Amino acid sequence: QAQQPRKSSPLEEAFNQFVKISQSNFENMQSTAVNQGASIKNLETQIGQLTKLITKLSKDYAGNTVENPIKKACKAVGERVGKKEEEMKEKWEEDEKELGQFQKWFKQLGMTLEEAYVEF
Repeated sequence: QAQQPRKSSPLEEAFNQFVKISQSNFENMQSTAVNQGASIKNLETQIGQLTKLITKLSKDYAGNTVENPIKKACKAVGERVGKKEEEMKEKWEEDEKELGQFQKWFKQLGMTLEEAYVEF
């Protein structure tokens, strides 16, 4: 006789869904970090180019004093990066909270997450 596959319990299904979502979130965070790194590198290059241009122009117009536009650009970039980091941190904390809840459930069942995962 062929064995019929056993039906997953709602808790198993919830855990499987949690694992999938956590993996997806982790992959998204990794992708975002890589993209931000590339964006920052591009901005550094552009700022370097602007610095050279401003230095050249300031030699030509030594009598003119102008507020440094790079300072504003750097501040804006820093604020955007800080905002993204905070969003990622909040998402990470939310995931950690969910993981804690699952750990509490499994503890009540007398098993660890690792043991429950092996059961699948």
